[in-house]
Amino acid sequence: MQNLTRPLKNFWIRSQFPEKKPAIFSRIDSLIIFLICIVIAVISSYKILVNYPNNVGSIFEWFFTFSEVLVFCYLLILISKKENPMINSRQMILIIGLLLLTQWTKLNFQNISPLVIVIPPSLIISQGMGTLTALSWVSIACINWPGTSTGINNYLLIITFICGCIVSYFGGRIRNRAQSLQIAFLVPFFAFLSQLIFIGKDVTNTSILNSSALFNPQGHFLSDSILLSIFLLVIILLMPIFESTFGLLTKSRLLELADQEKPLLRRLSIEAPGTFEHTLLICGLAEEATRTIGGDVDLIKTGALYHDIGKLHAPNWFIENQN
Repeated sequence: MQNLTRPLKNFWIRSQFPEKKPAIFSRIDSLIIFLICIVIAVISSYKILVNYPNNVGSIFEWFFTFSEVLVFCYLLILISKKENPMINSRQMILIIGLLLLTQWTKLNFQNISPLVIVIPPSLIISQGMGTLTALSWVSIACINWPGTSTGINNYLLIITFICGCIVSYFGGRIRNRAQSLQIAFLVPFFAFLSQLIFIGKDVTNTSILNSSALFNPQGHFLSDSILLSIFLLVIILLMPIFESTFGLLTKSRLLELADQEKPLLRRLSIEAPGTFEHTLLICGLAEEATRTIGGDVDLIKTGALYHDIGKLHAPNWFIENQN
C-alpha cells in the first residue's frame, strides 16, 4: 500500500510549488543568440547550394536543412531554459557557441574523428548545465554529419553518440575531480573496444608516434582513443576557467565551497560560534527537505552554509553569539 501511495505523495509535494518559468534574456542577448543560430544553420546547409547551384531540388533541400537546424537550435535553447530556469545569457551563448564550433569543425576538418569533436564539449555542458541539456546537445551535434570522401563509418557515429550520452549522464553527477579523471580514461577505452568489435579493422599497424595517424579516423582506433583522452584531460584542466568565465556552478565547485576549512567558514566558526552551530543545523534540515522534494541537494547545502555569513559584520549583535 505504501508503494502505491508514494507516487501520489510525491506528486502532491511537487504540486505545492509554482512551476519554474524559463529565463528571460535582454533583447541584445537574444539577438546575439539568434544570430549564432543563423550562422549554425548556414554552415550546416550552404554546401548543398555550392555542390548543386542550378538545381531546383537542391534549393528545397537547402531550405529544409536550414529550417531543420534552426528548429533544433530552438529546441536546445528551450530544453536548457527548462532544466536551468536561472540560466544566464553567457551560459546560453556557451551552449550555442560549442554547437557552432562543432558544426564548423566537422565540416572543415573531416579527417578528425567524431569522438574528438562531440564528446569533450558534452563534458563541459553536462557539468555546468545538467544531464538533460547535455543529452540534447549531443543528439543535435550528431545529426547532419557531412558525407565525406574519407567515408566516416556509420558505426563510428553510433559509438560517438553512445559515448556522448555516457559522458552526459555521468558528467552531470561528477562530485569531485577524481571522477572526472575516471571518465577521461574509461570512456576512450570503451570507445576503443567498441570500434574494435563493431568496425573490426586492423590496428596493429597504427603508429602512436605518427602525428598524421593521430588525427586520422580511418582504422586508427588506438589513436582515436588517445586523442580523445587528451582532449578530455584538457577540458578537465580548463574547467575552472569555464566556471569563472561563464558562471558555471558545477557539483565539484559546490563541494569545494562547502568545505568547512574555507577561510570564510573557518572565520565564521571562530568569530561567531553560535551562528555557526545554527548554520550547521539549518544545513542539515535544508538538505533533508531538498531530498524529499527532489531538488539540488549540493546547491541547497552549500547555500545554507553561507546564508548567515553577513553576521560576521557584528557577531555580538545576535543572541546566539552572546555570553
